[in-house]
Amino acid sequence: MTGLPTLEKTDNAERIATAWLSELETSIAGQDFAAVGESLTADGCWWRDLLTLTWDIATFRGRDDVTVMLEKLVPECTPRDLKLEAGRAEFVDLLGRHTVEALFTFTTDIAVGRGVLRLIDEGGRWRAWTVLTSMQDLIGHEEKRTSIKDTAVDIYNTAVRGRETWYEKREREREFRDSEPTVLIIGAGHAGVMLAARLQHLGVPHLMVDKEDRLGDNWRQRYAGLSLHDTCWFARFPYLEYPDNWPLYTPAELMGDWIESYINLLQLNAWVKSEVTNARFNEAERRWDVTVVREGRERRLRPAHVVFATGMAGKPKLPTVENSDAFSGEIVHSSSFSGGRDYPGKRAVVVGAGASGHDVVQSFYEGGAESVTLVQRGASYVMSGKNGIPVFHGQFWTENGPQLDDADLLSTSFPWEFQLEELVPGATRMIAEMDAELLEGLEKAGFSTDFGVGHQGMLGAALNGTGGYYIDKGCSQLIIDGEVKLQRGEIVRFTENGVVYADGTTEDADIVVFCTGWENTREMARPICGDEITDQASPIWGVGEDGELQGTFRQSGAAHLWFIVGSTGVVRGLSKHVALQILGVEKGLLTPRGLQGDASEG
Repeated sequence: MTGLPTLEKTDNAERIATAWLSELETSIAGQDFAAVGESLTADGCWWRDLLTLTWDIATFRGRDDVTVMLEKLVPECTPRDLKLEAGRAEFVDLLGRHTVEALFTFTTDIAVGRGVLRLIDEGGRWRAWTVLTSMQDLIGHEEKRTSIKDTAVDIYNTAVRGRETWYEKREREREFRDSEPTVLIIGAGHAGVMLAARLQHLGVPHLMVDKEDRLGDNWRQRYAGLSLHDTCWFARFPYLEYPDNWPLYTPAELMGDWIESYINLLQLNAWVKSEVTNARFNEAERRWDVTVVREGRERRLRPAHVVFATGMAGKPKLPTVENSDAFSGEIVHSSSFSGGRDYPGKRAVVVGAGASGHDVVQSFYEGGAESVTLVQRGASYVMSGKNGIPVFHGQFWTENGPQLDDADLLSTSFPWEFQLEELVPGATRMIAEMDAELLEGLEKAGFSTDFGVGHQGMLGAALNGTGGYYIDKGCSQLIIDGEVKLQRGEIVRFTENGVVYADGTTEDADIVVFCTGWENTREMARPICGDEITDQASPIWGVGEDGELQGTFRQSGAAHLWFIVGSTGVVRGLSKHVALQILGVEKGLLTPRGLQGDASEG
């Protein structure tokens, strides 16, 4: 690529971005991949693709890997019509680099896409530092939206004898009386609901099944006082916004009400009091044979796809501790904890110093417990909400942030490893400086803090499933002030009236809550799908060698079996791509992985 404006020649970000896109398109059309390589920074360029080139969620790192990827894939999936979005190029300072950041659109033979481009001046030439290409729609199968043109549709202009009412139609659709769902989603929490909404807009028949008595009860039945740790701007749902006076951190009960209302307002299909007891895949027919027990009655369904949307948590991990049978009090996992208000005047011990452990400790304190002890087994990353959240979310997720789709596009344009290696360490140090008094107070109280491997802090712990992080909402000050006792190490033995720690210390207790994590989410499939199918699927979560989250938002490795897990913001940003992959399979554009004799790529 030659002739691009340099920093010395112009300060017009639009001109720079437009010229780069134009020459990229010319080089791709001519299959001049040497020129494409020259357009990329020699020092650490990144290209993240969300389905448009790879039919996968994939990250390519370094000029050589990016060029090889394009040379392999472009002949069969050529991006064209690369156009800068009007007014969407600007100069930004990113990690001290003078950067052109631009949003653009493009098409392929089958899809419409959007992208994000970041250019830096390298050796007097503007080259790409990071590129995102993200599928937005499959051509001919775009998201369905009501149009003024719909006024000409016959149903609105013709008398129909015995016309089916809207409610009757919804009942028929929801019950699947004369049809089968293409996608069966197990779980109607935020992940299942967001995916259902995406599928609904793409015209893909779906059904969510949830074992709770009422939609949203998976949030309402959590312990009293629980709220989301993400702000209302990050935790938004697609297609329907919260009111502008929504609580900063959504209370669990309100989230339950929101999910119930969202399902009804978006006309999504869901069954409650329903549990999937068995699911087996028929490879010849490429459909599942699923048994659902609904209010005591069995119903057989034949969906093409099964999606587990049962949350990040698999089966609770409850440690085996000597002499637990002799303990006269309660032993519970945090997943079964009802709330501190049920234990006024009681002596509580909480094992685990991650987010759940801190929340449970604070719940006991606020509920009037006589004493609360936090057992810390290893160092934890702690940041205050007041300082940490504005650093991490201030660019995209505030009352004055970008439009939701733009914010999601910009956020997903940073590959996970780019965030962990380039963005997060500096942010972690910045927050630590602002939180110096808090962190010093915790250390003086005997609470062990750290910043994670490579100063990757909260994001590193969250992405790699190691836990051990907490966004402070008051519990840290309780520890500093001595309102909460601190014990380092492990419980090694129970007594009739309490516990014995590894250092020999004893403590009387009425209840012990283990906040000790969960098994891998994949294990939720094993009792339903069996060992053979479950073992084909990748373990869920964690950034793998390919730089992407494993097993979720992409094909699992088992044919027609999907997992979707993550925080509300992450799920919202990538749920559309799960729906597009499912649609791609149904339209014959994407080959499912895990079928006998089939390749792994579409």
